[in-house]
Amino acid sequence: MAKPPTSETLLTTSLALTRTLDLESVLAALLDSMAQLVPYDSANVMLVEAGSRLSLHALRGYEPWVDPAQTSAITMNGGTNPILAEILRTQKCLLIPDTRKYPGWEQRPGTEQVLCWLGVPLLAGGSVIGIYSLDKAEAGGFTEEHCRLAESLAPHAALAVQNARLFAREHAAREEAERLQAATRALSATLD
Repeated sequence: MAKPPTSETLLTTSLALTRTLDLESVLAALLDSMAQLVPYDSANVMLVEAGSRLSLHALRGYEPWVDPAQTSAITMNGGTNPILAEILRTQKCLLIPDTRKYPGWEQRPGTEQVLCWLGVPLLAGGSVIGIYSLDKAEAGGFTEEHCRLAESLAPHAALAVQNARLFAREHAAREEAERLQAATRALSATLD
């Protein structure tokens, strides 16, 4: 059984998530931190992009089975995928002790090794903004205690993801304003 996280462990992992406002770095820190709390064989983070569409943004441990360059285009529909739909609906951790025996589990290329799965929602403002999933190559590799540990980091991760997204939007808006300002100056100079 996994040992309960100490407040020091949670503080350390929470701080790791807030060291940067770059989204990809935040997601990498999330997977690093999760490996300390709930060791996994492979893991990924999907973020809700539009409606119930989830896009893969970070992954670890799939390299022997999947070309990482091809994974950036992977999206899943949380409305039609029964497992993701359940997490989006219940907003709770979902543990699948044996994927071979779970109705609705879809075996995808590159995930043949996943025999135990744990999905954790990232909640912000009462909505799921993403899901991180942890995989084990052995059935029964995760327990309800692992689910609880994975959920303990989720609020910190959701806040870090939310902040990184807000920063990216603000940065893009600032760049757009600077381009418009430069265009306005150029037009004014031409008119003068």
